[in-house]
Amino acid sequence: MNPTPAAPTAATTASAEGRRFLWWVALTTTVLAAGLAVLLGVFLQQSRSAEESAQLQADSLTALAFQHEREFLRLRSALTQALRGRSPPDWDAVVLRHEIYASRVALLAENPSIEPLRQLPAYQQLMPRLHQLVQTLDAALPATDGHAWTRRCSKWTRWARRCKP
Repeated sequence: MNPTPAAPTAATTASAEGRRFLWWVALTTTVLAAGLAVLLGVFLQQSRSAEESAQLQADSLTALAFQHEREFLRLRSALTQALRGRSPPDWDAVVLRHEIYASRVALLAENPSIEPLRQLPAYQQLMPRLHQLVQTLDAALPATDGHAWTRRCSKWTRWARRCKP
């Protein structure tokens, strides 16, 4: 009996189809692995970006607090020099220092990066006092006479003495 030629061809065809299937499975797996590698890279980049953003926000909080403190000390120094100095007071310098200080208080109150502090009791107690201080100085600034200034800023002077380092 002669073997029929169809039998070896069927085995060869099945073997070729099996190889072709495995080839496509390997190719699909490779493409999926490459896609996952790209997604992993994007995820890591986003993670680093989020960490940097969080660090910038923390730095922003520190910078705002530092700038506020620095301007408070400059204002206090300008007031002390104007009230106790031997030369005539430079009210323009005091007004400039006050305006800068008021802008720093506004930043502490309105800046979105301050959001983590808004819930703290210390922040909630301090901000009204700072606004009151700015309003007291606003009311006192039109006076150019040193004696009137001293009378109007008595609250400020007492407050500034308590805040000396």
